[in-house]
Amino acid sequence: MFYDQLKKACREKGTSPCALALAAGMSKSNVTNWKNGQAPKLDTIIKLADRLGVDPRDLLPDKL
Repeated sequence: MFYDQLKKACREKGTSPCALALAAGMSKSNVTNWKNGQAPKLDTIIKLADRLGVDPRDLLPDKL
């Protein structure tokens, strides 16, 4: 699930998914949607990965 990968990457970078989303100009409701299983659009994944300094593929679930 996307949220699990995002949470892992955030933990490794010393931030939280909510803080990351807010810094990227998104709302906490986005994080809630991801937590509930909704996958973000590709441009959102790229934006979050860029803010974290990771490859966008690192935020994708292991099984697509």
